Amino acid sequence: MSIIKKGELTKEDLMPQYTFLGKEKDLESHVLDNIHDIAKYCKWGVIKRIERQYMLKLASGHVIADIMLWHEDGTGTLIECKTGKNNRNDLIGAIGQVLFYGATFKALLGNMPRLVIAAPELKPELQATIQGFSLPIELILIDGSRCIHLS
Repeated sequence: MSIIKKGELTKEDLMPQYTFLGKEKDLESHVLDNIHDIAKYCKWGVIKRIERQYMLKLASGHVIADIMLWHEDGTGTLIECKTGKNNRNDLIGAIGQVLFYGATFKALLGNMPRLVIAAPELKPELQATIQGFSLPIELILIDGSRCIHLS
């Protein structure tokens, strides 16, 4: 998988080169197949443990992170994969989801994980909202054999 960093991007780089046809679980699998390369180029640190569909129980139910990583340096990364197929609200809703999950994981695990939304298409509204409010969320565009780190 080729990784492109934000500072190296052109407008053409953000144009999808691939149409994702799978389901969310297929996107998760694709991310997991390339997770060590993604973590290296996003500078998240060496991965010590990987969990898919990682569940934390709450008094009123539970939360499930699509992908949870623990790194050798003691940090964690919570990745929510969204296909964005239904409408832009799926991706906009992901903002609230990862912020809630992050706060929940911090309270239960003792530290705030890095929050990441991974999707095959990232709408400008999503990027503008995250940047405009300085939200602690990283975006990665998963576009076939490319991964573009936008944070």
